[in-house]
Amino acid sequence: MKIYFDENFSPRLVEGLRAFQKGVPKEGIEVHSIAKTFGKGTPDEEWIPKVAQQHAVVVTQDINIHRRRHQWELCQHNKIAIVFVQPPKKGWSYWAIIQLIVKLWKDITTQTFKAKRPFAAEIKATTGRLRALS
Repeated sequence: MKIYFDENFSPRLVEGLRAFQKGVPKEGIEVHSIAKTFGKGTPDEEWIPKVAQQHAVVVTQDINIHRRRHQWELCQHNKIAIVFVQPPKKGWSYWAIIQLIVKLWKDITTQTFKAKRPFAAEIKATTGRLRALS
């Protein structure tokens, strides 16, 4: 399974998760960056179908994707699995986002892997939990 992080996440976080995940190759989880794979600034309408073709998961801080009708319909049509990470109002501190993602990594990987697609979940900074959206 491939998991892509959007441009709003530090490339260092993505690199770190990739390195950690290589320690358990039997899980078959690959961590990628949308910016590095498809190019920085690639419009959502371009990468969403490409990620969907790979049956991959997207972790994004762009919580407006589900509010923009055409993008949300594109996600549903392509049967994408997506996890929205809602930042706190004052923004993330460098370590807070890393701690949250690492803490929820097992939940992110198991829930998105098992989920019937299309699938959407959210992580709110206020709760620190992964919750499936209906």
